[in-house]
Amino acid sequence: MERFDAGSVMEILVTASLEGSGSSEKRPKIAAYAFSQGGRLLAAERIGDGGQASLRVPAVPAATAIRVLVGPERDGHTPDLADLLRVGAVDSHLRLDPASTSLAVTHSVLQPVWLPWLQGLCCVRGTLNKGYADGVELPVCNAIVEIYEVEPWWLIIPKIPADILAKLRQVIAGTLVPPGAPVEQAPVSTVQANAAFIARTATRKPAAVQTPHYGALASLALTAGDFAFRQALVDQEALIRPILCWLWPRYVTTTLVGSVSTDQCGHFQFCFFKGFGNTGPTNLYFKAKVAFLQWLIPGNYIYIYEPEPVGCHTWWNYQCGSQVQLVTTSPWAYACPPCLPVIAPDNWVMFTAIGNTSLSTVNGTGQALIPTTDAGNLGLTEAGAPWGATLLPRLDFDDSLRLALGVMYYQLSWRRGTSGTFLPITTGDIYRHYIYTPGGSSNPVIAPYHLGPQTVGATQGLFEIPPAVPPQGQWTIVDAVADTASAQFPTDQAPVSPGITYINGGTPVGTDQSGLFQLQVALFDASGNPVDIAALGIKYVVPTSADLTQTITTADASTIIQPGGGSLVQGNNLVVSLYLNNNRCFAGIGAPTINGIAADDCCGVLTYAANDSVNLTWTALQTGGFATFNFDLYRGANEVWSDDGNPVGAGALSSLQSVATLMGPNASCSETCTLAGFSQDLGVYAMATNGWSRLSGYDSYAVWAFVLAAQA
Repeated sequence: MERFDAGSVMEILVTASLEGSGSSEKRPKIAAYAFSQGGRLLAAERIGDGGQASLRVPAVPAATAIRVLVGPERDGHTPDLADLLRVGAVDSHLRLDPASTSLAVTHSVLQPVWLPWLQGLCCVRGTLNKGYADGVELPVCNAIVEIYEVEPWWLIIPKIPADILAKLRQVIAGTLVPPGAPVEQAPVSTVQANAAFIARTATRKPAAVQTPHYGALASLALTAGDFAFRQALVDQEALIRPILCWLWPRYVTTTLVGSVSTDQCGHFQFCFFKGFGNTGPTNLYFKAKVAFLQWLIPGNYIYIYEPEPVGCHTWWNYQCGSQVQLVTTSPWAYACPPCLPVIAPDNWVMFTAIGNTSLSTVNGTGQALIPTTDAGNLGLTEAGAPWGATLLPRLDFDDSLRLALGVMYYQLSWRRGTSGTFLPITTGDIYRHYIYTPGGSSNPVIAPYHLGPQTVGATQGLFEIPPAVPPQGQWTIVDAVADTASAQFPTDQAPVSPGITYINGGTPVGTDQSGLFQLQVALFDASGNPVDIAALGIKYVVPTSADLTQTITTADASTIIQPGGGSLVQGNNLVVSLYLNNNRCFAGIGAPTINGIAADDCCGVLTYAANDSVNLTWTALQTGGFATFNFDLYRGANEVWSDDGNPVGAGALSSLQSVATLMGPNASCSETCTLAGFSQDLGVYAMATNGWSRLSGYDSYAVWAFVLAAQA
């Protein structure tokens, strides 16, 4: 076992020269490093302009060996032996005797070795976020991101095993079909992938699969020898990588180049020297971990981001200095509040969103929408959707309100229409959460911080403006929905607007209470007294940014003019209009008919003559008309006709389809049928939203099957 005496030292004089460098040529900063045979760093020293450095290493009680390397200087980073060898550092092995007091070693570093040290510094910039199913991404702070360099593509190709190469030929030639189109995942966040999936499945129809086109490579796969085929693969990196993800998932080799902690905004930055000879783009793979049960197992960590297969989650051809976006969904990842710069005047209060929907996309509060906002669309989203269910308004505040102006509370109130008394929201607890480590422990604790509602003085329904920092530790996001809400407004409950339902084939039950409502924001001091915003210089603002994950720009709410006159600011308060509609949808399908004769409910059989047509009828209802429908007619497993994505309108709909068309060949079947089974599928989809998602619970569906049989 190695043992070094910390009480005495010996000196190693290192002389190094960069061969092929002229006096006027730019040269890299280099350093000398001493490592034990076991790989422990003993000393490091920059090599000065004179080409020398003195390494002072601990003396040894018995003869041993030591490694001395010359490589690039690593400012702010302690390299390990593998890191230096990866970048091509030159080394020598020396014998260390107890009687020795000094040693000398000389290194000549050739230009092909040191030139990449000058050109190969790569700085990685990125953000680690936690993704939630509802489309929100929040920063993960105080995590450790590990950065790995992945070997170049031209080194991977020669290592492909013969059996994998043979299967690769089959895929490219088209004789072996992968189970689904192979897709690399790395630069696409989980939230983006979820959004794409939701978009594909919203209409319950499969997405088209795109088959890659390999061109001349397909011919080579059938005719070329292994060497020539491998050479061709070097130039087809983008096409081949996804296939290897399926055929040979562990086809890459990674080397750890460094670790770095994320800051309070989830950001990280790290600079390293790329592998020897690599002066172009590099390939990177990332992991992330957090402390876990360190009170029980000191130094223990759990990985919160470790996507596999590695080759499918590598950032290929990464351009140094560009941004990397990593998204984890691990339950062990603790998210922090977003660090979003808000561009606004001093002492601002911002009504930011309803749920996750920016007010910039709402008619009446969106500055860009004002020219097209009128009494007919006021309070609807830009897409024309109303609001429903429990709404979670989101307010944000300038820190100066608490620190300098003594404004401690806010109140949210509601009313029906645009006149009358506002009623404060006095139910629905609102919390923030913070994470801290108790004294003497390494186990983090998450605690709630109650904002309200509470009664202060004689004023009910007040919520505390969140302080800039919690009582201890730091703010964290336990639930992206609850921890960004400023109040709960249950619009689907009395006395607001519960909504109607349908029974008995579409008979409405209940009273339609949908319509325009208003929310009011008011501010209060520490004693529960209203504040004078003009006297304190407070400005209400609304966002002009639709994307709340980036810098938020704002508009003065007093400049947002409403239909009929006036602005969002009324006295000391901010008033926002929202159109509510909690009415459910109804879907109904009538019996198909031919010449007035309907298919019976039990057997569903219709007989036809050659020139007959089938009359299809259906009902799609939503009081207020805030819904769309999809009507699809299937023969067997294949769709033969559809009427999709249209507004419900008055609700009673029909279509006359000729038997010849329904029974004839179509895109999926070349046969003409004389006896066939059909299914009518109707979906009616509510447009209403709670700001986080469309209210799919208000949807309605119906199915009616029948058979067409030729008359005897």
